[in-house]
Amino acid sequence: MSLLIIFLVMVCVSIYVGTMIIISTNKREGKWGINTDTDKLVCPKCGKKALENRKPYNLQQLLWGGWTCKNCGCVVDKWGKEIRKE
Repeated sequence: MSLLIIFLVMVCVSIYVGTMIIISTNKREGKWGINTDTDKLVCPKCGKKALENRKPYNLQQLLWGGWTCKNCGCVVDKWGKEIRKE
């Protein structure tokens, strides 16, 4: 009986996470989505195209995607939007 409950909980969590990824991808915002248009990314400040092989410069970029523009130093998320330090 307890294995059935564990299985059902795992299925529900998987469905929830999958739904969050799909919603974020369609809205093109948030941390959970998958950006498939990485070849179209440009820096919002200087307009320079993002490199194909990007090196993460901080933990946020490593975990959630994004890049730092080599031309102007602008920090950009995986959707191509500037991340402002607060």
